[in-house]
Amino acid sequence: MEYAYALQNKMTYTKMINKDGKTVGPTSDAFQAAAANADWNSVPGYGVILANQPGATSWPMTAATFILIPKQPQDPAAATEALKFFAWAYSKGAKMAEELDYVPMPARLSVKSRRCGPKRSRTVAASRSTSPRTDYR
Repeated sequence: MEYAYALQNKMTYTKMINKDGKTVGPTSDAFQAAAANADWNSVPGYGVILANQPGATSWPMTAATFILIPKQPQDPAAATEALKFFAWAYSKGAKMAEELDYVPMPARLSVKSRRCGPKRSRTVAASRSTSPRTDYR
């Protein structure tokens, strides 16, 4: 279950034990810690699985959403506009994401993902998380 959905619907969630053996709760900081502690260079195109990343404060069930734009888009103008939107989202959207109970990418990862030039296939990641549901009614 997605964190934002659980919060907005006042659902019950639980703490978990992470890879470092620490008990952590599902929080924005814990999701960001998982993203920040991941080895993003281990997979081409940032296709990292964020589940069970190291770190004392990392939430173990974190996932990322990816945006892929082809090197040779069928509509270059639309692809350019999409890239402008994502550049805006990374530079100005963190507060808005938090207000919607989403998790902005840690700043260093946001900058790193934007370094891909327009001549390369573009992968953009956004951190999100899931929480185990415990109120099965």
